[in-house]
Order: sequence, then structure tokens, then C-alpha cells
Amino acid sequence: MVTRAVFIAFLSLIPVVPSIGQTRDRDSQTLHEILAEIRAIHDDLRVSQTTQLLVAELGIQQNVVSRDTESVDTASAKLNDVRRIEKQRADNLEQTEDRLSKTTNAAERNNLSGEIAAEKSTIIALKEAEYFDDDFDGIDNEQG
Repeated sequence: MVTRAVFIAFLSLIPVVPSIGQTRDRDSQTLHEILAEIRAIHDDLRVSQTTQLLVAELGIQQNVVSRDTESVDTASAKLNDVRRIEKQRADNLEQTEDRLSKTTNAAERNNLSGEIAAEKSTIIALKEAEYFDDDFDGIDNEQG
């Protein structure tokens, strides 16, 4: 009877032995799938970090471009102001020279000659401001 019980127990273990081998194969396959998933997550994380760095760098570059664009706009506005004032002064100079050529009064001629010299000086200062990017804010109000 004992032999029979051992034999039945032995037979009952035989179907289990192949399933243990299959479990190991399934466990190995599952571990490979988990490892592949972890690698994919790692790659996604690396791409995400790289993207974040690139976005941050793009933001920095955008700030530089914006600041430079603002500087160009400011310089352009200043240049336009200098040219506008220069044109006004050239027109004033021309009018003053016309008045000088038409006047016969010596005192008025002397006064107009002084105005002409001042206008020419202002125009020269404006041209220098245009070329050398000097501060020209006070030039317009200096002479009149």
C-alpha cells in the first residue's frame, strides 16, 4: 500500500515538473518584457530631459533676440529723430540765409549771421550724433 501511495504521489508530481519549467520560461519572458519597458521609459525620460533643456535654451535665445530687437528699434527711433531734427535745422538755415540775403540793415545782418552760425553748428552736432550714436536729446533745444 505504501508503494502504491508513493507511486500515486510520484505520478501526481510528473505533470507539475513541466509546468515549473514553463513557469520559469514565462517568468523569464516577463522579466525581459519588464526590462524592455524600463528601457523604453528610460529613453522617454532622456528625450524628455533633452527636450526640456532645448526649450529652456530656446527661451534664453528668444530673450536675447527680443532684447536685441528692442535695441534696434530704439536706435532706429533715435536715428529718425536725429534726421527729423536735422531736416528742421536745415530748413531753418535755408530760411535764415534767404532773410540774410534780402536784408539791408547791418544790425539785422549781424544777428542773422549769428543765427546761421548757430544752425550750422547744430547741424554738425546732429550729423555727429547720427554717426557716433551720441546723445542728441539736448541738441534740438540748444538753439531754439
